[in-house]
Parts: sequence; structure tokens; C-alpha cells
Amino acid sequence: MNVELRPGVVDLLWRVGEAAITVEMTIDFEHDVTKHAVAFVGASEPGLGYECVAVDGIDVWWRQRLLTVRDSTVTIRIRPRRLIVERVGRALSVEVDYA
Repeated sequence: MNVELRPGVVDLLWRVGEAAITVEMTIDFEHDVTKHAVAFVGASEPGLGYECVAVDGIDVWWRQRLLTVRDSTVTIRIRPRRLIVERVGRALSVEVDYA
């Protein structure tokens, strides 16, 4: 998986005293298939199903959730090809590419 931190992300983390971000991705099969992804400042925990990738001295914690009518599961069998994390003011945004 390729993780790209766009300009301003590292500066934002430095300003708030963090060295990690968390990205949660969801593929929802309950109705129409939709993909959602959110990114926020701070680390997560492996006990919650998160994996960690280090990028330019920043820990990027991520997990992939699958939602179906019957279940919600966390899996590492589906991995995005690329994550692009951007700064939006004092928040983060993430774009996920599976192709």
C-alpha cells in the first residue's frame, strides 16, 4: 500500500504535537455498494484491528471495515492500493484508491 502525505499534513501534526494519524475505510454492502474513508489526527490501537505503516516519520494507523446486512467485520484481506492524506484547514481528508 502506498501512502502519500500531501503538503501541510506533517505541519498540522507538528503543530498539534502528534506524530500519528488514523484512517478508517468502510466498504458498505448493505444497500448500494459505497466506500467511505475518514482520517483524523492521533494514533489508534492494534487491539481495535488497526495496522500501522510508517511514512516519513509519521505513523499511519489504518483499518478496513466491511459492512453487510448480517455483519460488520474488520479485515486486512482487502487493502487499498493507495491512500492520499490531505490537510483541510485544521482537519484531515483522505482519498482511497483500490484499483
